[in-house]
Amino acid sequence: MAESKLSVRSMHVTTWDGPVPPPAAAEAYERIHPGAFDRLLTLAESEAKTRREQEAVDHAEYHRSVSRGQAYAFVLTLVAFICGTICAFLGQATAAVAFVGATVVNLAAVFIGRSSSSKNSSERK
Repeated sequence: MAESKLSVRSMHVTTWDGPVPPPAAAEAYERIHPGAFDRLLTLAESEAKTRREQEAVDHAEYHRSVSRGQAYAFVLTLVAFICGTICAFLGQATAAVAFVGATVVNLAAVFIGRSSSSKNSSERK
């Protein structure tokens, strides 16, 4: 009769969220390599600092971009109204209505769209 062998293998995996391991793992790192946990903390602090600095740069760039877009929109709206006014004084009523009307409709669409998207985002919360 053939003899059968039973083999059992076991594996233990530990995971954690965030850059810092739980205390037991930190102690194990320190036993294996003294100063390893301090290096992990330094790395985590460095990464957090870099992330905060990058977020500040991104935030500032976003606001510069929005401000630039608003300035361009203001200038284009002003030019359209001036062109519409000049057309009206020259007796070109159709062109005047086209310039001013298209501008007003587009501005209304922007503000209405912004208003409805604000309502949608606040309703989701």
